[in-house]
Amino acid sequence: MNDDELIQRLRRTLEERADSLQPSPGHLPAADWGQAAAARDGRLERPGSPAANGPVGPFPLDGSGPLERQTAEYMLLPPTGPVPITGRARRRPWPVIGVATLAAAAAAAAVVAGLTLSGGSQHLRFTPPATNPPAPQQAAGTTLPHPGPATTSAPATTAAPPAPRPNPVPAGFEPFSVTFVSAYDGWVLGWAPCPAGRCATLAATSDAGHHWAEVGAPDISLAPGHGSDLGVPAFQVRFADRRDGWVYTSPGASHLASRLWSTHDGGTTWSQLPDPMEGATIGDLEAAGGFVHMVVYGPCPAGSSGCQGQFQEEILFAAVGSDHFVPAALAPSVGAGPALSPQVTLWGGYGWLINDNREVVSGARLTPAAGWSSWTAPCTTSGGAGYAAAASATDLAAVCAEGMWGPPDRGIPAGRNWLFTSSDGGASFQAAGPVPGQNPASITVAPGHPGTVVVADGQVGLQATFDGGRTWQTVYGDGSIGFVGFTTAQQGVAIRYSPVPAFVMTRDGGHTWTTVGF
Repeated sequence: MNDDELIQRLRRTLEERADSLQPSPGHLPAADWGQAAAARDGRLERPGSPAANGPVGPFPLDGSGPLERQTAEYMLLPPTGPVPITGRARRRPWPVIGVATLAAAAAAAAVVAGLTLSGGSQHLRFTPPATNPPAPQQAAGTTLPHPGPATTSAPATTAAPPAPRPNPVPAGFEPFSVTFVSAYDGWVLGWAPCPAGRCATLAATSDAGHHWAEVGAPDISLAPGHGSDLGVPAFQVRFADRRDGWVYTSPGASHLASRLWSTHDGGTTWSQLPDPMEGATIGDLEAAGGFVHMVVYGPCPAGSSGCQGQFQEEILFAAVGSDHFVPAALAPSVGAGPALSPQVTLWGGYGWLINDNREVVSGARLTPAAGWSSWTAPCTTSGGAGYAAAASATDLAAVCAEGMWGPPDRGIPAGRNWLFTSSDGGASFQAAGPVPGQNPASITVAPGHPGTVVVADGQVGLQATFDGGRTWQTVYGDGSIGFVGFTTAQQGVAIRYSPVPAFVMTRDGGHTWTTVGF
């Protein structure tokens, strides 16, 4: 075979193979892959559009981060699975060119498109260009940990400056209150050493508690020598979403007045709000369903005929983005005792209020249709305090301290804590069985799993049942727990008040709990 015949044979082979090339199912050439992915996900952006120049809107909770420029023509994210082909790509005619040029072009195309030819089969394998790692989720206005310099192929002169380093949580930080709005985003409020003695410090996380950074906090301080009366929380933090949150102080420490602050930038800045009632104490505050609900009580005015006992109480509510609180139509009875302790539980647009005044004296229920109305709370006949939590809008659990101050419920021994459950939104409760421990302080139920109940005890730590109260086990026995709550069915948080304040988490549905450092 002479040179001319060899050239002709090579030309025919290349033309036949090039003519037969078709994308295999689930793969497209670069341009068509970009079009299909963008059409599928609704993320196609032309150069010059706002989205093509940077991230738009809040970062998604799945951690995908801001959009990156993938090619010179489109801005999109890689698909999460094969891209379906709705029509076969039309082949372009190959021009008759020299063999050397044709071979070089075919080789270049094979390198760029990942072309493989083996065993007589041909398919395209397209890999999207590498991009910088996605940015971590971040609440607007909140400084959060930076993952470090991103790898980029851009010249050093065009690289973006590194993000500012986050403020570390101060050494000696003592957690006191916690709030999470998702499995990722949470805040812990506590004390840290400062020139004034100890100052309120707020730590934030956007990666489920693995990393923390200090953000702004209200100007609250404790002079040297003063304690925070750990038996009664001196202050609490609650967030409704990544931007809107509240901090309030409680008169548990005699030198602290009850005050309320709000933030609408994720905790960076705080504004003190007017007192909700003259001489008022903020008993509890929770946010859900787009609203924040606050229970306040204060001393009865002299000569008042509409006030029973020592206190009068109001339920106030506001839209989460507003600082304008308005009173509910209901003013619950608070009894004649000296130790009023309101507790609010929310689930979306539904809510429940229990008023403890040594014994459970009254309750209120929130529904989207009727707002707040009177409700027969659990434990009203137990002769002691009661604590409730919700697993859904219909599934509730309550722990009653039987016989603490008066006769217990019929058939239940005095001095025992007893679990009650409801599956009709609190219209009725059924006794489920005894609860270990002597000093319940808080209760939580796993969302969507009413059989998983965890009780915080001031003496024995955390007690949990995973079968609706038939059996119990100590899942955390290291100290006194004052608060416990589930964020998701798998993730929960707790605050240990003594012997050393600590933040505690579970990531396996309440079976194991570990101390988390900052």
